[in-house]
Amino acid sequence: MNRRLAFVLAVVVGACAKSSTAPAAAHALTVSVRDNVFSPQVDSVSVGDTVTFLWQGTQAHDLVFQDTVGSVNAAQVSGSSKRGFTAMGIYRYRCTIHSTTFTSGTMIGTIAVY
Repeated sequence: MNRRLAFVLAVVVGACAKSSTAPAAAHALTVSVRDNVFSPQVDSVSVGDTVTFLWQGTQAHDLVFQDTVGSVNAAQVSGSSKRGFTAMGIYRYRCTIHSTTFTSGTMIGTIAVY
């Protein structure tokens, strides 16, 4: 009888272990803010992911998103800024010192969120 009970418990525990799923880990992307360029300029992340912008150049740059939500940084030479993405879409950003629009200039970038 104890063997049968042990077998049933093993089957139940095994089934429970297989049916539980751990949530997917969030992906982190780092965009380098260098002298007159974002690197990478275009990338993609999933909903729930975070993007870190890391200043690594010698010139001051700001960071402004077209949708005006999230990170908007004054001009700086060092440091970092993070933005999480909670909805699908195309998010454009730029350095207003080096780009006059979100579609042209030397410092523009795009994050596609899917």
